Amino acid sequence: MKSFRFENLPHFQTVTEEQIRAWQKSGMTKDQSERAEEVLALEIGESYTMPGGAKFTRVADDTEPSVAIICCGRGSGRAKPCEFCGAKTKDGRLCDGEPVKRGKSCDAFMCRNCATNIGRNVDLCPRCVKRQRPEARP
Repeated sequence: MKSFRFENLPHFQTVTEEQIRAWQKSGMTKDQSERAEEVLALEIGESYTMPGGAKFTRVADDTEPSVAIICCGRGSGRAKPCEFCGAKTKDGRLCDGEPVKRGKSCDAFMCRNCATNIGRNVDLCPRCVKRQRPEARP
């Protein structure tokens, strides 16, 4: 089984040929599918960098796979300001706090310093932290 190291800094995962083939079948565009074929043709040690900057490197076939998600969009690449302190960041978080509308989480954009991590991939903004922890109110 072919394995690939997927790097989209600061994160990386190991994915398999089977996972890439499944992504192809799940609705990739023709252009994305062609890039996936270029990745699958890599020899061990070779790398391929996607237009958005994500990099695939072919690794040894016995490398253990892990979960990965590939977002093929290019993104704006611009830093956004934190809604709480104003610091500009490219790697901000969206609040996963209590719904403010039916079925929608808070989704306030915040920097790492303002985010409070309460679980795996679950972050709260300062406003939602105060809502959930009354003792945290000034």
